[in-house]
This record gives sequence, structure tokens and C-alpha cells, in this order.
Amino acid sequence: QCAAQYDYDYLSYEEFYQGLAPYGQWIEDPTYGYVWSPGVDDGFRPYYTNGHWVMTEYGNTWVSDYTWGWACFHYGRWTYDPYYGWLWIPGTDWGPAWVSWREIEGYFGWAPLGADYTVGPNANAYYCPSDWWIFIPPQYIYSGDYYRYYYGPRGNSRIIKNSTVINNVYENNHTTYVTGPRVRQVEQASHQPVQVFKLTNSATLTTKVHNNVIKMYRPQQIRPATS
Repeated sequence: QCAAQYDYDYLSYEEFYQGLAPYGQWIEDPTYGYVWSPGVDDGFRPYYTNGHWVMTEYGNTWVSDYTWGWACFHYGRWTYDPYYGWLWIPGTDWGPAWVSWREIEGYFGWAPLGADYTVGPNANAYYCPSDWWIFIPPQYIYSGDYYRYYYGPRGNSRIIKNSTVINNVYENNHTTYVTGPRVRQVEQASHQPVQVFKLTNSATLTTKVHNNVIKMYRPQQIRPATS
């Protein structure tokens, strides 16, 4: 297990970059500046591969099995490049996940947020390529192994057209993010009880789940490097 070498309250961008460098490559993008390409196989999708949703006091929270997951699913945004594949765009604000949520009878769906979308209680519907969306039957939303229940983007356009946005938001530390379906919504749709986990801070980079507690490395702020 890799112990964090950083001040607990914040990271500088330089440390942020160095921490992710062993797991992928940094690329200078003409639109977004430095972005990060994870060293994963072609089947990788953010908020889908090697992780799962849990409900916490912050709403639906992504728990990643990647060592670098503490950063790339809780700060910043994602975009897709035809050459490099999925690229992570760094950001400074922590959230339980940076996704948009939709619902339709028989499915909950989510998609990673792009760089240009502003989250807020009165925000417009989020638009992205239809194949960014994952739609899962509600009883499996917290199961992980989503490839077992998601059959690809073939029907996504139809589902998106007939679904509604779940725009539940929460403000924490002056940051607003989308929390996804609430406990009662999931329980009504899945006909199953929902366990709510307590999120605590960890000194190591690996996220751990034990009983009803999730320990996650969670610097409160990513500060730009000083000159």
C-alpha cells in the first residue's frame, strides 16, 4: 500500500501530477492544458471499470479499485479523444463523483461530466455523446461488475430520450455537485434496502470499505503550484 507523501489538507498541482505519473501519461492538450491518460486497456470507461457506487452522506459516491481512483473520480472531469481514449482533466474541487444522472422505469443511468458543464440546482440538462452513458437496472446499482448488467450503448439514444434528469444537488465546502438518486428513490425502484456508508479520511491512497465505513484519501483542496 502506498502511503501518501502529501500534506493532508491540500496538494499542490505539482504533487498531483507526480502522484499520477506512474499510472499513465500526461499529455498537453490544446484545449484543456495538461490532461492525463490512464494506463488501462481499451475496455476502460470512467465510473464503470474496476469500481462501484455506494451511498454515503454525500450521496452516491464512487469507490474505485484503482490506486489513482482517489484523484480521477473525485476531482476534475473526463473527456474522450479518438486517439488517446479517455482523458482526465484535473480539477481542484472534491466531490463524491462528477457525473450526470438520469432515470427511467427499469434503469438508473450516469455519464461522466465533461469540462464545460457547470453543476447547479437550476443547471440545464447535460448533453454528451450517447455512448458515454451507462444504464443499469436499479437493483444492481451498488453491485459493481456492471458489465454483467449493461449491454452496451445500442439502446442508449432511445433511453436518454425517454428518461428524466436526476438533478439532486448538494453543496459542500462551497462546491456544488450532483448526488444522484436519493436513498428513497433507489429503494422504491429496486425494492431493496440501501446501506448508507460513512465516509472518513484516509492517510493512504487506497480506498477501503469496512463494515459501514469507507476510508478514502481526500485532500480538501488541490492548490495550483506556486511559482
